[in-house]
Amino acid sequence: MGSNRMRNVSELAAIAVADHCSCAFGVVGNGNAHFVDALLRTKCQYVATRHEAGAIGAADAYARVAGTLAVATTTYGAGFTNAITALAEATFARSPLLLLVGAQPTTGPRPWDIKQDAIATHIGVSTITLGAGSIKSAIDGAVEKARGEQRPVIVEIPYDLATSPGREQASSATTRSTVAKSSDKPKRVSQLSRSVRVPDEAEFFSALNSAVALMRSAVRPLVLGGRGALLANAGRQLAEIAARLGAPTATTALARSLFVGSPWDLGIAGGFSTVSSAELIATADVVFVVGAGLNQFTTRFDTLFAQDARVIQINTEARPTASCVTDVLCGDASVVCEAVLAQLPGATASGWRDSVMRGDGSEARRSDAGEEFASDGRLDPRYLLRYLNEILPSDCILVQDIGHSIGWAPMYLDLPAGAPTVLMGTAYQSIGLAMLGAIGANQATESTVVVGMGDGSALMSLADLDTLVRVASSCVVIVYNDKAYGAEIHQYASQGLEPGPMQIEEVDFAAVTRGLGGDGEVIRSVADLDHLTRWVSSGAKGLFLLDCRVSATIVAPFMTEIAAHVRAHDEGRI
Repeated sequence: MGSNRMRNVSELAAIAVADHCSCAFGVVGNGNAHFVDALLRTKCQYVATRHEAGAIGAADAYARVAGTLAVATTTYGAGFTNAITALAEATFARSPLLLLVGAQPTTGPRPWDIKQDAIATHIGVSTITLGAGSIKSAIDGAVEKARGEQRPVIVEIPYDLATSPGREQASSATTRSTVAKSSDKPKRVSQLSRSVRVPDEAEFFSALNSAVALMRSAVRPLVLGGRGALLANAGRQLAEIAARLGAPTATTALARSLFVGSPWDLGIAGGFSTVSSAELIATADVVFVVGAGLNQFTTRFDTLFAQDARVIQINTEARPTASCVTDVLCGDASVVCEAVLAQLPGATASGWRDSVMRGDGSEARRSDAGEEFASDGRLDPRYLLRYLNEILPSDCILVQDIGHSIGWAPMYLDLPAGAPTVLMGTAYQSIGLAMLGAIGANQATESTVVVGMGDGSALMSLADLDTLVRVASSCVVIVYNDKAYGAEIHQYASQGLEPGPMQIEEVDFAAVTRGLGGDGEVIRSVADLDHLTRWVSSGAKGLFLLDCRVSATIVAPFMTEIAAHVRAHDEGRI
């Protein structure tokens, strides 16, 4: 940007934002056109999405994969409201994100203006409105708040100030020492910077000593790692704690790559568990949980652990996050694990894992793969994923949509050690966000991004398939095309509700992808995957979409579990 004239508010805001990020996502409109134009003249890369939800969803996934602040931008009014669902997901998923939006003029609302800050407040998002001065300090404060609280923060630019002169000199647009170049994509998730409020030293060591005493006394100990452990790079420490206790390990879905290669790992705990893994987990008498919130899906609606099990949770706050937790240690996952190891130098292994696990542990993690075709002649998604697991690049990350389709890739697709799993929509229970998340994930990693979604989700996010085709460096999209909203079919049609509104006319997603410039294939049998095999062998560049014609008769285990819980609730048994 030229320095011989006074910069306007949008330019100063863009320069300040570019000091904190290397990539931004957005849709341009009346309220943010000047900001986007100014951002293009900084070293911050800008990715244009086709829908405002796409901008937020992409930024959300970028933050999760890169482990850093993400930036998105939309216009005011309709552009802002279009982004709300994705913004709510980012909020509940605790993604540090800065959203730059247009806003009503300082002179008052126009007929189409709404109270954006009030809407944001209702979903737990703070709003900062820029004036003509102190722009850099306002942006810096918003960034600090987003990082410190691990949630989105909105920065509004009033319409009449967008091109008004700013009264503050900002840092040079070329000062980028704290931000990686946009081409330097991290290959693995990095630790998010957060402050952990710990109790006083005496209180901490009292809780630590009690927890270690419980672990030493365990007959059937279990170590369970979550996303917080993955972000803190605590996998090695947890594996060592497990070895000293003679404990098997398990993970949440988000941390499923934490113990890759370990013969003592039971895989994912909760709705994605195998039958044998779930049975072993249920017999543990002491469970050491690190970096996991223990939501209803991980705990199988509070049935995962034995009722008399002692569950020790490492948490960033001095309170439990689930009713099954009996003991809490407050602190950073890695720091607390080191403190635990210091207290276990001569621990005697219980011998439990040796007695219940054999060989490389794969038997406990093996899920039923079914046959190639279900009774209706369509593909069994379990068999399909087992087959795809042998074809897809070994260096990949997973971005998965919510819905019935979430039951397949997390259970059957192997990931390399430390690779993130991004579950889009699980925090807010919204389908249609994985396509959007794939955009941001592709900007945050050099690894192949594997995306899983149902046909309902794919249709909901179809506008940004165009964006994904444009930006994907290496991406495979798996559409589980069962001609239905599968979760609703299995939860409600199975109870006798009319299935018509839950069904979808079959769409040729592969043809749509090819029309947008990507590559794609309809998959009716595993023999149809030859095209994908050749694509992978030639370097796996660009986007390849698999339109997989799967059967709606195959029900994911987690869905059966949810349906049983709902029935029990409706019948007054819980």
